[in-house]
Amino acid sequence: MFGLAISDLEHAARLMARRMDETEPDGLPNARNLPTGTLKFNIWYHLGLAHYLAGDLPAARRAHRECLAVSTNPDMLCATSTGST
Repeated sequence: MFGLAISDLEHAARLMARRMDETEPDGLPNARNLPTGTLKFNIWYHLGLAHYLAGDLPAARRAHRECLAVSTNPDMLCATSTGST
């Protein structure tokens, strides 16, 4: 059920591996009305979620560790830190 999403997100992660990360406007306002998500963060976060929902917990954990590595603000750290160690 999540195989295509996982495949697409893994492809996106490979494409972004050598690129600089950049802000991805996600439409979710914060106190400063600034987007806090980045392309790499969103790829790794959603890849981890897809693996988790597919029942592949080791792969979910690996993706969330990668996500934690690109988490550069409190919003990102909060989203990825629980259960990612």
